Amino acid sequence: MASSSGRPRKRRPEFSGMEQPPLIKQLRGILSEYPDGGQILKELIQNADDAGASELKIMLESRRINRNLTDESAEFTKFFQV
Repeated sequence: MASSSGRPRKRRPEFSGMEQPPLIKQLRGILSEYPDGGQILKELIQNADDAGASELKIMLESRRINRNLTDESAEFTKFFQV
């Protein structure tokens, strides 16, 4: 569809009307589906390789944002030792 200026109009994204959960909850759900032992790191590295990346950077944020959570990430600390 063109506007009066002759340029095509940008379409607005359509939403289903359902409220999306916060991003952090969505990410936790995704991460909970991966087995323990660093499988998620292997997956990220494999995805970068499949995409032809020549470099992969992973940043570890060690601060605890929500201190009410259990320390579920403890098993991954062995992968981030300097």
